[in-house]
Amino acid sequence: MKDKISVIIPTVNAFEELDLAIKSIKKNSDHPMEFVIVVDPDMNTGKVNEDILKVCKSHNVKAWVNKSNLGPYGNWNRGAEVSTTDWLIFATDDQYFAPHWDSNLLKYWKPKRLIAGRLVEPGIIPVYKTNIQADFGVLPSEFKEQEFIAWCDKRRAQGYTPDGFFIPMLQKRQDYDALGHYPTSGKFGTSTAVSNDYLYVQAALSKGYEFGTAEDSYSYHFQASS
Repeated sequence: MKDKISVIIPTVNAFEELDLAIKSIKKNSDHPMEFVIVVDPDMNTGKVNEDILKVCKSHNVKAWVNKSNLGPYGNWNRGAEVSTTDWLIFATDDQYFAPHWDSNLLKYWKPKRLIAGRLVEPGIIPVYKTNIQADFGVLPSEFKEQEFIAWCDKRRAQGYTPDGFFIPMLQKRQDYDALGHYPTSGKFGTSTAVSNDYLYVQAALSKGYEFGTAEDSYSYHFQASS
């Protein structure tokens, strides 16, 4: 039996993206999944988006609702705290996960290695060098799902590259705990925002960990809600 994995997804308002993300994980994962959806109230209104809760209910997925806005890094930490498996994948709500995305992360894992998937992005903001620019839609309503799946199926890239972006990221719980969890400096979405995922990885590298990308673990990142 394949190991169960906890996929941790912070969210605030992007309910259409979240709906598609959950659908894709259910449809395209090889491993059994524990969904950990962590919901922040809106920073401006202080209210929780009811459409987010409706999406979770429609998928029979528990929503962990915060009383105050913790930001994505705080939500990743809370999600890890309430999750129940030894495998943690830190993701975002604006991704569509391609077939075999999860098993193609796990096959490159080894102790003290953090593994990111490979994002495919439309390019409305700059695309990191290990990601791929290809436009299959900017919004969930215009997403070319079958074209994206066919594109992924034709790809022949394999292997592990020692560089990468930070989502989705697979970690073994013992490594995540040893690294002391994500820092939460600054306020996400404001001028005080800090790239805490970058700082987390740099701290891991300084402690002898590896970080890189699984070349054949694809997800489409809409970017519009990032």
